[in-house]
Amino acid sequence: MEKIMKAIGLIVALGVVGIFALTALVEFNLEGQADKGTPFIIESMPTIATWDTEQYKELFIPEVIEEFKSVEGQNILAYLSKLGEMQSFEPPEFVKKDFTMKSDEEGETLLTFNVRTTFEHGDATIIFQIREDKKSYLISGIYFDSVTLPPE
Repeated sequence: MEKIMKAIGLIVALGVVGIFALTALVEFNLEGQADKGTPFIIESMPTIATWDTEQYKELFIPEVIEEFKSVEGQNILAYLSKLGEMQSFEPPEFVKKDFTMKSDEEGETLLTFNVRTTFEHGDATIIFQIREDKKSYLISGIYFDSVTLPPE
């Protein structure tokens, strides 16, 4: 009976050590992803604030560029441009890492960052969703959160 209790204790101890090791590995991997994505966000910020879709081509996935070129997309950019020129922004804050699977493609890793930004006419938080591309990253989603903008 004593040997069984020791074996159970050993199994539980190994399980706990394994969970801690796995948690540390995941945290280390997330930090590496955030470190790689942060420079891309910082470099992209001045271009984002131009509100010019022609300048967005190198930053966004093609589907998002097409959305920006639509009438609705142009209206959204015109509305966001009411924030004015970008004055400053804080360093990007890494929020999470997601992995998505598509039935017709391979899976992709999406990183989400928040950037608190000060514009000429008020503050906004820009939420970026980026995915790895061949050389760097591309923005696959961008959302603005601002109480400064008047209702449409």
